[in-house]
Order: sequence, then C-alpha cells, then structure tokens
Amino acid sequence: MNENAARVTPELLVQIAVLGFMAGRSDVKKRQAQAKNEGARTWVAMQWILRTDKGQSKAAFARQHAALVKPRFDLDVTPDTIARDWLPKGKDPAA
Repeated sequence: MNENAARVTPELLVQIAVLGFMAGRSDVKKRQAQAKNEGARTWVAMQWILRTDKGQSKAAFARQHAALVKPRFDLDVTPDTIARDWLPKGKDPAA
C-alpha cells in the first residue's frame, strides 16, 4: 500500500472539497462583479483609445472620466480603479 494513501482520510477529502467549492464560488462572484460594470469599462477603454491628448496621464484621464461614468452608467467608480484596473497596462502604443 502506498504510504500517501494511508494519509488520505475522509476528513481530508471533505476539506479539499470545501476549499474547491469556496474557490469556485469566489471566481463566480468575481465574474459577476466584472460583468456588472462591463459596459462602463468598455466605454472608458474606448475613450482612452480615442483621446486627442495622447500625452495625458492615466491618472488625469481617470479623474476626468470617473465623474462621467456616474451619470452615464449610474455606477460609482474611483479614478484609482479606472487607472489601475480599467485602462490597459504598460506603455500606450498609440502615444
């Protein structure tokens, strides 16, 4: 008999199943939260691509557009969230 097989207990299997369930539930909640604001995220990303001032920083752009998202999408979002999570990462190839 494999020595690892002796370590596998019903309690361990239950713990593994619970952890798997919790991880899956967390992933579902994350996807639901992202889907809720997908329209606003897409609009902000498109505005970033189409902006006329290509030298504008992400922080300045995010401050400007955070105020525009609320009336347009009825969604409260911080400039930090826009700059950090909604805009593309790295150097802007269009700049």
